[in-house]
Amino acid sequence: MNIVSENIIIGKNKLTAKYPYDIAYNVISTNRYLIGKIDFVDENIKKIAKQNNLEFINVNQGYTKCSTISLPNDVFITSDKNIHDTLISKNLKSYYVYMNDIYLSERYNGFLGGCCSFIDDILIFFGSIEKTESSRNLKSILKENNINYININCDKLIDYGSMIKILM
Repeated sequence: MNIVSENIIIGKNKLTAKYPYDIAYNVISTNRYLIGKIDFVDENIKKIAKQNNLEFINVNQGYTKCSTISLPNDVFITSDKNIHDTLISKNLKSYYVYMNDIYLSERYNGFLGGCCSFIDDILIFFGSIEKTESSRNLKSILKENNINYININCDKLIDYGSMIKILM
């Protein structure tokens, strides 16, 4: 395993543009679980997950992180029915929200997990959830779970993939 620093480890898998060789890092990691299409998850991620006694949850959707919002206390909102059903079967709190109005490109609809990021206890949406058919449902789920959110602007949701917090 190539360790760059205490907090940065280089993955083993080389990504390509062709599925499923583009999903090695498209996983959800919580304090208890590693969720993804496990056979295609990077070996170094699986090794670290095993060292930390994470339970592996295999799902059919390779774009697991893209399709799912992971909230505190192992609460999930997903636009993928298989992911939802799998999480429910593990007695996890999961909400299924049908989304077909997230912009990604001219050819594809974007994913729910790709149009937002959870940073400093705030769910940040790239665009506005008010512009979705599922707005009422999403806001109800967030309220039920005491999740604060902001819309970056008033436009349609856009799947940018994610956002990370830079520590200085």
